[in-house]
Amino acid sequence: MELLDNYVEIGQRLLLELRNEMESLRQEQNLMKQRILNNNDETANTTLPQIDSTFRDLKMAISTQKDENTKLQSQITELKKEKSQLQQLIITCTQKVQMLEEQIGNYTH
Repeated sequence: MELLDNYVEIGQRLLLELRNEMESLRQEQNLMKQRILNNNDETANTTLPQIDSTFRDLKMAISTQKDENTKLQSQITELKKEKSQLQQLIITCTQKVQMLEEQIGNYTH
């Protein structure tokens, strides 16, 4: 009977130690979880403003690029008009030169 009492006592002590260790592990787990949550919050608080700032800069750069593209497209359109006018002027001048050459050719014969 005494042996049985010793086993029960040892079992109870082991059970108490296991419960204490479980409680200690739970507390450690909760601390780790809290650290992770704090790190996540800190990361969000530091990176979100940077992301917002970068996004605003990107939107501004896109807007600036669109404006520049519009101006360049307008300049291209204007240059095409000028090219067309110059080509027409060259054709007209070429025709006048041909007419003059024909008239001069008539005087030399």
